[in-house]
Amino acid sequence: MEYDNEMRGALFAAKERKSEKSPPYTGHVTINGKKWRLAAWVEDAKAGYQYFSIKISDPDERREEWKRENLSPDYGRGAAQAKTLDKKFATNLDDEIPF
Repeated sequence: MEYDNEMRGALFAAKERKSEKSPPYTGHVTINGKKWRLAAWVEDAKAGYQYFSIKISDPDERREEWKRENLSPDYGRGAAQAKTLDKKFATNLDDEIPF
């Protein structure tokens, strides 16, 4: 008998966080046959106890959003380049070399 992951998931402590806003726990859950990404933060309630604040997101949408924000329009044609190229540098490529 095959294990059924439907309506089940898991959270794991993040090995590395990119910033203080990054979730300390991440994982996945399967709902209606679709795998969703989980992110969780430990919060303090006014009543004095702690709880998990959880965000559920579509991993496919997140991946596409990341591609739109970080890759050049030519990404799908094989020229994957980060959009982090300094525009000032790119516009000054024709300047004379100062030495």
